[in-house]
Amino acid sequence: MPFRSINFLPPASSQDQVGYLLEHTLLRLLPGDGAGGRLLFELGTAAEHSNGDVDYYTRNRLLAKIWNNVTVRSNVFYCFITIRAFEAVEVTPDPNQPDVTAVRIGGPLKDANGDYVVNQRGFFVIDRSDIEEAYDPTTGRFNWRALVKYRLRLE
Repeated sequence: MPFRSINFLPPASSQDQVGYLLEHTLLRLLPGDGAGGRLLFELGTAAEHSNGDVDYYTRNRLLAKIWNNVTVRSNVFYCFITIRAFEAVEVTPDPNQPDVTAVRIGGPLKDANGDYVVNQRGFFVIDRSDIEEAYDPTTGRFNWRALVKYRLRLE
């Protein structure tokens, strides 16, 4: 059974709501442990747990290592992207060093009629599970377009 998020709410008809919640997360009991009460990622044998031979930090070390590296979410996510154009001028801050330049960003860009340039907006669905197919080791190139499953230009 897949894991659910910690904020998953059990059905209102569940008798033991906390137990129901935990049994669907990474904090579920170890299957086949019987009455041992060990959690899925706890270290130590059933005998060590019943005797109290394993301290709390050692017992939960594996869970602590993986907790921030696992997710119940998928590799598919969406992005809203906005592109805006601004005026820019290349300047030389120090006259003694003419090769050193900086770009100074100004206000929003206007066209020849004095109207503001329209912003570009888009919506994208991205699937990171195809990331290995997007890389071509023979050329060393990464085709990011292979990760974009849907795109829609807004406005």
